[in-house]
Amino acid sequence: MTALPLADQAARDRITSDTATTLFVEAGAGSGKTHSLVGRICRLVLQDGIELDRIAAITFTEKAAAELRERIRVELAEHDTERARGALEQIDTAAIGTLHAFAARIISEHPLEAGVPPRIAVVDAMGSQLSFERRWRRMRTRLFTDAAPPILVDAMGIIMAAGASLDQMRALADALDRNWDRLTLDDNPQGIAPADIDRMLWEADAIADNLADCLDRDDKLAQKLTELQEWRILVAAERDATGWIPVAALCPGPGNGGTGKNWRGGSAQVKEIKTRIKALRDEICPDIVGTYVDGAVRVVVRHLSEIVLDEARERQRSGQLEFHDLLVLARDVLSNHAVAATTHERYQRVLLDEFQDTDPLQLELAQRIVAGPHEAGRLFTVGDPKQSIYRFRRADIAAYMAARDQTPAADVVQLTTNFRSTRPVIEWINTVFGRMIVADGHVQATYTPLDPVPSRPRWDIEWGPEPFVFPDNDEPVDDEASLSPAEAIRARESRDVARIIATAVDKGWCRESRADDETYEHAALTWKDICILIPSRTVLPFLEKSLDAAGIEFRSEASSLVYSTQEVHDLLVTCRALANTADEAALVAALRTPLFGCGDDDLLRWSAANGRWSIHADAPTEVLGSSPVAAAYRYLRELSFELGDLNPSALLSRLATDRRVFEVSMDSPRHRDVWRRLRFVIDQARAWYAEDRGSLR
Repeated sequence: MTALPLADQAARDRITSDTATTLFVEAGAGSGKTHSLVGRICRLVLQDGIELDRIAAITFTEKAAAELRERIRVELAEHDTERARGALEQIDTAAIGTLHAFAARIISEHPLEAGVPPRIAVVDAMGSQLSFERRWRRMRTRLFTDAAPPILVDAMGIIMAAGASLDQMRALADALDRNWDRLTLDDNPQGIAPADIDRMLWEADAIADNLADCLDRDDKLAQKLTELQEWRILVAAERDATGWIPVAALCPGPGNGGTGKNWRGGSAQVKEIKTRIKALRDEICPDIVGTYVDGAVRVVVRHLSEIVLDEARERQRSGQLEFHDLLVLARDVLSNHAVAATTHERYQRVLLDEFQDTDPLQLELAQRIVAGPHEAGRLFTVGDPKQSIYRFRRADIAAYMAARDQTPAADVVQLTTNFRSTRPVIEWINTVFGRMIVADGHVQATYTPLDPVPSRPRWDIEWGPEPFVFPDNDEPVDDEASLSPAEAIRARESRDVARIIATAVDKGWCRESRADDETYEHAALTWKDICILIPSRTVLPFLEKSLDAAGIEFRSEASSLVYSTQEVHDLLVTCRALANTADEAALVAALRTPLFGCGDDDLLRWSAANGRWSIHADAPTEVLGSSPVAAAYRYLRELSFELGDLNPSALLSRLATDRRVFEVSMDSPRHRDVWRRLRFVIDQARAWYAEDRGSLR
C-alpha cells in the first residue's frame, strides 16, 4: 500500500534538504520537530561535509539535549561511511546541549577575553538559590542597620509606610539579581523630592467649602464633606512620611448620598462635588504618594543594584558562574571582533530549538555567531508561538515575532502534522484554539491548525468514551457540612474526576498507539496511561481522597508538594527539636509523631507530674521512667551528642532508619510514593550541604 503523503511533506523535505537557506520553522505540538532536527543535522554532516563539531544544536533542557544526541548517534550509525564514522567520534564532544552549556563553552574557549579564570565552575540551581540568600543577607544589612546612609533610612521609612513588606523587598532584590546585566548605577542620583502634601490639603479645603451651600446638614453628601474635613486635619497633623502616607490612603469617597434640593447649586453641584472627591481619592492622593514613593524606591534600587553588580563582578573574578552569568558573559565576549570571528569560523551552523521561549540574550548570542561572511543558511530555528510560557526566564514572545518578521515569508516553514494525538483531540483543539487564539501584533501569533496523520483512523465509538451520565451534581460529598463552599466544589470536582477515571478503566476505554507507519492499535486504558494536571496544590488533598476512595492507584509528581506531606513534616520537626533544644513546641510536636508514638495521654501524665519539656530532663517519677516520653528523651539525648559528626542529610537518614519511618509507611496505600518523597528530601539535604556546608539549624 502506498503511504498517503503528509499535509506538510513539502516543508519536511525542505528542512532536510535546503541547508543553504536560513529557515524559520514553526512546529506545532507533536509534529516531530526533533526528527526534523536530526534529519537536517545528519544532512549537513553526511552530504554537505560539515563536521559535527562545527555544528551547535541548542535545546531547552538537558533531557532534550540527551535525546537529540542519542537520536543523531542512532541515525549516523546506520550509515557506513567515512563521514558518519568521523561524526560518531565527535558526537560526545559536539556542541549539542542547552543554551547555558553552549555559553559556558564559548567562555571557556576565551577566558581572558571574558575576564574569568582559565577554569570556570557552573553553579547549579540550588547553589544559585543559596548564593542569593547570602546576597540577600548582605542587602538586608545595608537596608536595615544603623550604619545605612541617612537618605536610605528615609527611603526605607517611606516604602514601609506605603505598606511594603519584607517579602516584597526580597522579591525586588531577586528581580534585580536576576536581571543584573540591565542595571546601571546613576552617578548623580536625584534623591527623594519633597511630597506635595499641600496640594491634597488645598483640594480638600476647596471641596469642603461647598458645605456653605448645603441647606440640610443631614444630607449624606454633607456628612461625607465633614468626614473629608476630619481626614484633612489628620493629614495636616502628620507631616512625617510614616504618618501621612497611611492616612492619605484613607481618603473618604463620595458615597451614594446627596440630594439636589438640599444644595443651592442643585443636582449639578452635587455631581461636581462627588466628581472632585473621587478625583482626590483616586487620582490626586495616589499621584502624590506614588511620586514620593517612586523617589524612595529609586534610592533603594540604587543601593541594592550596587550590591548586585558587585556580587556579579566577584562571581566573574572567581569563575563561580551562575546560569544567567553565562549568557551575559558569552554575549559580552562575542562583542570582541576577534572572538566573534573565531566563533563564526568555529561554528558553521547554529540550530535553536524551542525558539518561542528564547531569551533576548539567546537570540543576540546566535546572531553574533552567525553574523559575517556567508551568513545564509547558518541559522536554523524551531519554535511554536502557542507554547511560549517561560516569561520567568525572560522569554518574550515579542522577540520571537520580531525575528519571524525579519525572515522572508518564503523561508518561514510550517510543520502542522500532529503524530501524537487522535483525530477527535486534534479536531477539538483546532475548533477551540482557532476561536480563542486571535492574532494581535507581537503579542499573539495567528493560530495554525494541526493536521492528523492521513493514515490515522476515524475514531470508533466502541473505543470509548460512550455517552455517560453521573448522578446529580448536588449529591453531597463526605464531610460536606464541615467544608467551605469553595472546598465543597473542589471535593465534588475531585469525586467526578475519580469517577471518570474509574469508568474509563472499568469500561475498557481505549488508547490509540502507532503499530507501524500505516497502522494503529487500540488497547484498554490502565492506570499508568492517565495523567491529572491540577492548577494548584489546594485541590490535591481532595483529589487524593477521591482517588483513594475509588481504589485508584496514583502518585503525585511535584517537588513543591513534598515538604507539605506529613511524613516529611515529622522528620523536619524532629530535626528542629534537636537543632534548638529550647524549642519546647517543636519537642512536643516531635513526640506526637509516629517516630516516637507518644499519645496525648502520655504527654498529659508527664506534664501533670511536673515533667520538663527538655531532652536532657530526667523522668519526674520512677513510674514515668519507662514511659514513651522518657524513651524518646533517651534516644534524642544520645543522638544530640552525635550531631557534631552528622550533616543534615546524614541526620535525616539516621532518623528515618532508627525510627523505622520507611517501614511504618507500609501502612499507607501509596507507600512507594512516601518512600520517594523521603528520599527526595534526604537527597536535597545532601546536595544543599555539599554546596553550602550549612549547619542543621
